Amino acid sequence: MTIDTLTHVATGDGPPLILLNGALMTYVAWDPLAVILAKSSRVVRCDFRGQLLSPGDAPPTIEGHAADVLRLMDALQIESAHVAGVSFGALAGLALAAAAPARVRSLAAISGTDRVSPETQSHCRQLADACRAALAGGDGGRVFDLVTPVTWSPAFLAAQSEMLAARRQQVAALPRAWFS
Repeated sequence: MTIDTLTHVATGDGPPLILLNGALMTYVAWDPLAVILAKSSRVVRCDFRGQLLSPGDAPPTIEGHAADVLRLMDALQIESAHVAGVSFGALAGLALAAAAPARVRSLAAISGTDRVSPETQSHCRQLADACRAALAGGDGGRVFDLVTPVTWSPAFLAAQSEMLAARRQQVAALPRAWFS
């Protein structure tokens, strides 16, 4: 379902729990965990604007993404919720809690960072180059190729090669604007 440009799904009944994605994720990635959490919570998963399933251009700031989540909460009549975010979703969760502290009961910021090592800065330059190339019409999947070896172990990469190949295709199919 899409409300105010955010495609989302809500399952279960109980205290609201909002799960926020990393940048190269879609809410579908939460499926295995959401099934378990929905036994005791109302689990809301959404894609940010500019992600795989939500239409529209991404806001230029993390605060814009947090405002989108607030609008979704309003549309779903969620007064306050527990929030868990991974990577980019962790940053959006922090911005959400800062903008509307009364609306966030608790926050788990998973794999979020505000510091980047020199090694990571070099990797970020490669990612930025790949994003510019995708924005110009090149293969967006190259961005995924650069992220996978620093995100997952060699054993996971080998065991999940089919799933990762499908995820690469999803990232390659993102609209050009996503890479800006």
